[in-house]
Amino acid sequence: MSKLADRRDKPEIERFRDIHLSELCSLLKLYESQELVCLFNRADGKIICMVDATESEGILDGKGESFRNLIEVDKPALQNVWSDLQRLRKESKVKTNGRRSTGRQVMLVFDTMLASMKKEEVSDFRTTLRDFYSGILPVVSGFNGKVLNSGSERFYVVFEFADEAIQCSSLLKEKFYALLNKKLHSKVFLRMGLSTVAKISSGNGESTVATRRSERLCHIAREKMLLSSDFRELTQAEGSGIGIDADFFDVLSAEDEQFVNMLLDCVEKKWQDESFLVDDFSKQLSWSKSQIYRKMIALLGLSPNNFIREYRLGKSIDLLNKQESSIAEIAFESGFSSPSYFTKCFQARFGITPSDYLQIVGDRKF
Repeated sequence: MSKLADRRDKPEIERFRDIHLSELCSLLKLYESQELVCLFNRADGKIICMVDATESEGILDGKGESFRNLIEVDKPALQNVWSDLQRLRKESKVKTNGRRSTGRQVMLVFDTMLASMKKEEVSDFRTTLRDFYSGILPVVSGFNGKVLNSGSERFYVVFEFADEAIQCSSLLKEKFYALLNKKLHSKVFLRMGLSTVAKISSGNGESTVATRRSERLCHIAREKMLLSSDFRELTQAEGSGIGIDADFFDVLSAEDEQFVNMLLDCVEKKWQDESFLVDDFSKQLSWSKSQIYRKMIALLGLSPNNFIREYRLGKSIDLLNKQESSIAEIAFESGFSSPSYFTKCFQARFGITPSDYLQIVGDRKF
């Protein structure tokens, strides 16, 4: 079995490492190979990958156009390189680029939300979404992130350090809008919510709590990525020195995050009840209707009634994407009084009927 080493110099590592990893994934699939290890050095921009390939000829004779600098190595050379890579990996875990481990992690949750669109635009968007999703794992891996759940159209990713979460989120958003038709940029939101969480251990139940907090931030995010109220504290404690660009990120205040949590606690209990109205907010939050209205307009840009409708329609999109229920079933599950009223609200909000949307989802499965 041949052993192949790919050693690249990438002076702009932050921008191009995901491209390298995407190409690597294509190589592994094409030649039925498996990656042994892939490390990069931020200081000099070098990426070193070890690939285990059953057949090296197809790669080395030029068929692998993106990997012209691949070299075949003999067993002693492989062992030397492998030892060096293992040493570098151990050192990177200890030094962590000068950052301090705080015992906390960062949870990123992201999905998409549409404005009103034509049927062909939704179809174009779904094609873009499929292409974007296929490239997520290499990007996340490049920032030492771990995807906890990618079985739906909402992604959950955990990072060891805040700076890697910030950089990865920014790159994912950049890649998404680079793929998306420019005419649709104002009609599609890539919603992203990031929160600090206690270190997640398998089976300790913390994952659910962490997911809920970031999910809620994702739900109310729009143009900017939304950070939890204690996010800045974490970056300072880690000592990474990374800044939070106000042009791309918003940090919720502790007061606003508390309000969002009370609001969504209420909505999550009642949203499927078609009789759920603004009065229920007032009772649950012990705020007057005028106070709630002013707060929601200032924080979310939506009136209470519009927020409830938006929440239900968002849930209906989730159900339509699963393709497991009829339009009528989804209408009632989403808290609408009838399928006809659901269709009317859905078309007014998204520009197409639920039936048309369901057909597009079926034609462009991921």
